[in-house]
Amino acid sequence: MYKHAATTGETVTLDNGSMRLVMYKRLSGWGYGEIYTKEGKLMAILEHLGELLVRDQEIPMRLEADTYELVEDEESYSLVFDVKSMNVQGMLDGTSFAPWMYYPFDKTCLSGRVVFRMDKKEPVVKMESYLTAGVNMYVKYIRGPWLKVGEGTFGVDKTDGIFPGVEWLIDREWSSGSDWFREPWYNKVAPHPNKVSIPCMTVSHEGDAIGLSWNPNKWATRWFNYRVHYPQPVYAVPNFVDRMDNSLMGLMLPCASCEIDENQVYAEYPLEMHLHQIVRFESEIFLTKGNSLDAVVDWVKRHGLIDVNDSRDYYITQLVKMANRYNTNLWHDEKGFGVAQRNGFSFYVPNVVRWYVEEYPEEKLAKDLKEKIKV
Repeated sequence: MYKHAATTGETVTLDNGSMRLVMYKRLSGWGYGEIYTKEGKLMAILEHLGELLVRDQEIPMRLEADTYELVEDEESYSLVFDVKSMNVQGMLDGTSFAPWMYYPFDKTCLSGRVVFRMDKKEPVVKMESYLTAGVNMYVKYIRGPWLKVGEGTFGVDKTDGIFPGVEWLIDREWSSGSDWFREPWYNKVAPHPNKVSIPCMTVSHEGDAIGLSWNPNKWATRWFNYRVHYPQPVYAVPNFVDRMDNSLMGLMLPCASCEIDENQVYAEYPLEMHLHQIVRFESEIFLTKGNSLDAVVDWVKRHGLIDVNDSRDYYITQLVKMANRYNTNLWHDEKGFGVAQRNGFSFYVPNVVRWYVEEYPEEKLAKDLKEKIKV
């Protein structure tokens, strides 16, 4: 039982025999959730249905629902919540804070629908959020799925954790550790999404693993010719973001556009949101027997890996492109191969140049490169 929320005692459950999701109604509305294995082990807390922090109001606004709809089809069970951001000013009415605190947002800042679809056979829940802005605002963050793994049970203990391309943690190792990087480069809590090799985060504990995955190619928000934002993964093991006895896996906005924007769970340059702007998150929460590597393998089995063009024609095309670069902008007379901006030149012949010359000696490009090799 999650001890950091007050509830009305009302619950609704999705259970397919291999996974159980229990959603709770807070005093102000639905909700948060608990995720259990088929044996009844509590793996994680789903902190909320979404959360919004605007620049001009230091109190976050959770997305909550007054009611829910339970739907079943041939393949899945679904829970549907029509959500809206809580009104902080309204919550202050009648309290001792009301006389000296007043916020300008008296309208619903964000509203929409959050759907949980549980597969009838596999331990997989798809969480889909489709939201719309109700006002113009500057946003410090919008959080989608926010999983606190081990909360209330095994805490920060784990067997291992994997954030592909970024972290592989064993036992009590911390993510964003300084073993191989110094400050500030050791901080990898919210890296640029392109640094993640597989869109799947995992944590395991004594034979059970939980994963959170998403579609990295589907935009999360955009506005006409403004910059497009994709889901920003957040991974803190243990949870040094919220300073709690658990491990954190989540998705949020805005996303990092370059290294200066990385690892900001509260955006230094807020996201400019507009009336009727859409926000969407599509993710999967899944359970696997074994460790975190088993969870990643399970994800690959269900989704596959990216198709790689390994045809000979593709490699020949790339070889020609590289050889042409070394023959043009990467060659400087009397200085050698290199980049002028870095003032680093060498007459060492790159292997790709030798390869091209050997493979296609009669081509004009090869003859030009031979002259440069002789220098």
